[in-house]
Amino acid sequence: MTDLRERSRRPDQARLRQFALAMGLILISYALAGITLQPDTAVNFFGMPFHIARPQLLPYVLVLASLYGLLRFYYYSVLATRSPYSTRRELLNRLVRHVRQNDGFSYTQLHSFGVYFGPIEFELGPRNPWMYKRDRKQGEGEPGREQPGAWAVTLDPHGIPVMPAEAVQFQNELEEFFPAFAGARVMTRWNYESPEPPMQVRLLVVIPNRCRLAALIEDIDYSAPVWFNVLALAIFVWSLWAA
Repeated sequence: MTDLRERSRRPDQARLRQFALAMGLILISYALAGITLQPDTAVNFFGMPFHIARPQLLPYVLVLASLYGLLRFYYYSVLATRSPYSTRRELLNRLVRHVRQNDGFSYTQLHSFGVYFGPIEFELGPRNPWMYKRDRKQGEGEPGREQPGAWAVTLDPHGIPVMPAEAVQFQNELEEFFPAFAGARVMTRWNYESPEPPMQVRLLVVIPNRCRLAALIEDIDYSAPVWFNVLALAIFVWSLWAA
């Protein structure tokens, strides 16, 4: 019942997008073409004639409509919704990268990866990334890496390993939100830490730059109702200044 009530309060995303893009296109066409209307001009909409008594107010109506469409789309599709960009940001925040330094030490890089640019090789981190510790120097007797990054693996009744459901879901979402592009796709590989029970695995991830480029193209298209209307409003202001 709560989900139905929530959906009933939210406008349709496709219609929000169509309205915002249409208002931006009309405004930018009006500003660039220098359209002028005479008093009592008749305009047909869906076969019905409309007479515009005060055409000098039309550009300001178009500006308000463009701004209205921009703000509604930005609120419902960006702020109040889990947008594709925010989803990609959350997925990357769950990845870690181990960087080995020349002095024999290494550190774990967290939450500092760009969505569209940056390193391509990662590892799925644990639920509590703050538990990561700085590696010990190579050659010392104790283990060189002290972080609980491995995931426990269970066995089904036939003795076949069953990968962690949370990690598998993450694997599927990563491939969905970083789509294949120009022959490249997200690659994941399970690396067994201990082959004997209790088994532990690490999920190694490679996100090619071409997949990030595809994500950038999708985000540009998704946010078009925002930046296109900003562009239309800027062109309208410029047309007033240049007149």
